[in-house]
Amino acid sequence: MSLLIPRAHHLRRAFNFPGPTIILRNRYHSPTRLATERANFIFPKPQNRKSKAQMAKKKSSTPAEENLLLPTPPSSLPIVDTHTHVAATFEYYRGRYKEGRYLDVYEFVKAMYANRNVEAVVDVWCEAPVRKQWKDFADSALDREKWGGLEYWFVMGTSYELLPN
Repeated sequence: MSLLIPRAHHLRRAFNFPGPTIILRNRYHSPTRLATERANFIFPKPQNRKSKAQMAKKKSSTPAEENLLLPTPPSSLPIVDTHTHVAATFEYYRGRYKEGRYLDVYEFVKAMYANRNVEAVVDVWCEAPVRKQWKDFADSALDREKWGGLEYWFVMGTSYELLPN
């Protein structure tokens, strides 16, 4: 058996092997395999593995709908929610709670902010060209009753990374 040592110092540096590195010619492993073997040695795989069917039977992490309401804030001063994403939050809610009690976004917002001393909501839209309902939300800002007496402020913006130079 002969020794093959070219590029051994690269492997030692890349994988942080201690001491000199000697690779046997007929036992040469690729760097990926060496890294995998080293990782398996340091972090052994668990012996009792679950089948895919057992792993698929996870418990639901979705809390009961009653738990969505936050406690009333301790302050008696009026609150302004300065950064919310009403449409995306409602869309996520309807995805998680198919049989949810709130059927439209206005009912949902009224319920979430009821008795919380919230005076106004600033709804930030970064996805206006993608979601076509942005105009409906912008127009609804004029109708305070639609939002359950809340002041609704529609704001459209973009991320600074997307702006031209």
